[in-house]
Amino acid sequence: MGFRSGPASPLAVAGPARPYPQIRPISEHTVIEFGAVQFQSKDVAIWLPRTAEVYFDWKGKRIHRSHSYSNYMLFSVDSQHRISAPKLQQSAGEIPDATTAPLKP
Repeated sequence: MGFRSGPASPLAVAGPARPYPQIRPISEHTVIEFGAVQFQSKDVAIWLPRTAEVYFDWKGKRIHRSHSYSNYMLFSVDSQHRISAPKLQQSAGEIPDATTAPLKP
């Protein structure tokens, strides 16, 4: 989740933290409420976000963002494909050397 408004201000990431008066951050508070979501297709319950609220003061303005989440879907992927060692084609009676024998298409 992110929020961007107005032009970006470059910030140095090295060295000690120092204030940037052009941003004027005052405070920020985030509340996320989780709840068990039951999926009938796999008989499983997973704790997922139900709501998320962000409160902050930025450049002298108070801002509140609220998000709600529902209608989650559970996806499951399965494969029967198995990976095995490559098969070398060989002539009758020939024993291939795995280090030098070229693979034939």
